[in-house]
Amino acid sequence: MLPLLLGRLAAAALALVLCAGPADAYARSGAPAAPVPAPRPMTSDPASRPDFHLTWQPDPRAANIAGFPYPRLTPGQLISNPANTDHTATRKCSAANSTIGALRNSVAAVDWYCFDNVDSASSTWTPQGMSGSEDAHPGGTVDGKQVFLTSWYGHRPNNSTPTRSRVSFLVAGTPGRYAHVELVRLVPGAARFGALPTHAGGVVWRDNYLYVADPRRGLLVFDTRNILDLGRTDDPRAPGSRFVLPQVGIWSTGSTLPCNRGTRACYDYVTLDRSASSWQFITGEYCSQRQGGVLVWCNSRLARWRTSDITSRTAGRTIHAQEVFRQPVTNVQGGVSYTDPTNSARRCYYFDSSRGENNLGWLVTDRPNRTPASLPGGVGLQDLYVQRANHQLWTVTEWPGLGTRIVYGVNQPSCP
Repeated sequence: MLPLLLGRLAAAALALVLCAGPADAYARSGAPAAPVPAPRPMTSDPASRPDFHLTWQPDPRAANIAGFPYPRLTPGQLISNPANTDHTATRKCSAANSTIGALRNSVAAVDWYCFDNVDSASSTWTPQGMSGSEDAHPGGTVDGKQVFLTSWYGHRPNNSTPTRSRVSFLVAGTPGRYAHVELVRLVPGAARFGALPTHAGGVVWRDNYLYVADPRRGLLVFDTRNILDLGRTDDPRAPGSRFVLPQVGIWSTGSTLPCNRGTRACYDYVTLDRSASSWQFITGEYCSQRQGGVLVWCNSRLARWRTSDITSRTAGRTIHAQEVFRQPVTNVQGGVSYTDPTNSARRCYYFDSSRGENNLGWLVTDRPNRTPASLPGGVGLQDLYVQRANHQLWTVTEWPGLGTRIVYGVNQPSCP
């Protein structure tokens, strides 16, 4: 999957405001042509709503976590010890603005971080999901620190089939520092765990819990107060990982059939809208089709869920999405919404649409039944996270290479 990226990178100027603000001013030097196929207005899809349902299934072995012979940490305890966050992310690394970088000269990132050399080059771990401490806590910090969270899926080289999964807690700073925590599943026995293979295409960190999107199964759930410190990295159950986090349950689709977008809901990403009076989870689907080697339109859907439903976790309870929309663009890797605090009718939706390992992606902005707008996005852009304190959108890029695998933020575009 090693990309052959072309072009020279340079930061461009960006002056973008919230939904109620004036028109965008965007530096388009070197910007590509409009997205193909062209974005379409979002439309509601009430007929599909019954397809979006989830049932809470707690893991009956979760009580065994207390019997594991390892110290248990919270995210605050994990990041407060520099010895735990032993990976370094270079802030505003020059490699992101070089010929191998993800931004090129059309993406005006306001801030960014490059993963370290090992993680940037890895052909067996690929980042996907994005969340952070503003999703997790009302104050927006953990242990007084701003934290970004990314999810990764593990796989064999040149093979996209998931074999493992992990999350990374990245403490913002110059430089940033971060720690990997492998996601694991409990297996029969008093204190046993094994690898958890999932694509981990999206993640929400809410209160003490992580919600990880799994296309076929639904939302996998983890209690972050159960981070286990193995004290070593040579445990055969989690080779290379010192820290692990066991799954405690799942919001399940109730199906063992393969994901079939359009006929059965798929959970390719998950994000959190914290701007509405009642916060809501958002799930969405990925869809990509080609004819004669050219991308063509395909339908994929976004669903909104009450946060109180997702966080209730009552055994056997089934919940349903509140709204379902057709997404305005194909190849969606992440989507989120933000409601204008002065006008609840103005709810902006933002979508990251990827275009492969050699091309800039797109950040598409839309409202239902309006004409979408688009701005260039990074190469390999993925899930989205809203940092409300700075009015920014953050994402992670997936392709390996120093400067091509980064976490970056841009100012929020205005609504169309």
